Amino acid sequence: MSAHILTREACPACGHTTFRSFFKRSFNEELLQKYMFESYQGNANMEILKDVDFEIVRCNACSLAYQKYILDDEMLDELYDKWIDPVLAREWTASTGESVAYYEKIFNFTISNLGKKPADIKVLDFGAGFGDSLIIAKRMGFDCYAFEYSLERIRYMEQKDIKVITTDSNSDMLFDLIILNEVLEHVSDPCSILKAINSRLKQNGIVYFDVPDCAAIEEKMAVTQTITSEHQFKAVLLAANVCAFQHINFFNNKSLRQLLKKEGLKIMSPFKQAFTTPISIKSFVRPFYRYYIRTGFYLVKS
Repeated sequence: MSAHILTREACPACGHTTFRSFFKRSFNEELLQKYMFESYQGNANMEILKDVDFEIVRCNACSLAYQKYILDDEMLDELYDKWIDPVLAREWTASTGESVAYYEKIFNFTISNLGKKPADIKVLDFGAGFGDSLIIAKRMGFDCYAFEYSLERIRYMEQKDIKVITTDSNSDMLFDLIILNEVLEHVSDPCSILKAINSRLKQNGIVYFDVPDCAAIEEKMAVTQTITSEHQFKAVLLAANVCAFQHINFFNNKSLRQLLKKEGLKIMSPFKQAFTTPISIKSFVRPFYRYYIRTGFYLVKS
């Protein structure tokens, strides 16, 4: 097996070492080779995937599902800056990204919850991508910062005059709002990310947190056993929120709760959100639905 392939011998969330496998196919298969070619526009380095399995397992302790074999940091950099065409990625983000109204709702809730003016609120988008959320926040008057791994995305944000920080810079800076939107499913060590978030969050600050809901991943992935078309295979994986080597952690409400508690973050009470104006039946019910069932919440220090 290539040195660029890492084997996860323990759960990346709780460290437990026993698990059960519920999906396993070889990248030597023609179907998976076609899937990788289509998913990465022919840019994937298939040489390192010889004799590697695409395997998803579930932790026996915390119920997190995760991809067992993943790329090392060097190959991850190559994936996000070369396997994924940056121009196509930007076009895809622009066409499928969250709406302006989606982010405005987050920022308006922050203003209401903190009781501060936007200019007095420091916002960090951790894993900011192309900085779409911060472009909106800047327009609303917030003090905005981004953290991002991809050099292509960092260059794009710098062209938009978005302040980008690194793990070494601005080490004493704390934030009122941290956005952690669809990040943890991508990272090999979600615990270290949550520790970093907790260390950067002000005592009364909040985190807007979201990951894909993968509660039904086993049922959805079971369908792939009878599929022979790479287009159908890719469609099923997308419906299951699975993307080889990009999405490597698959959370449900239970696994998230255990992880967040372990790292000193707790889900904000739904009652605190339910009475945010303007009040409607949908706006009242949504926080309780997310709290008890889904995988997107506001977080605070525990």
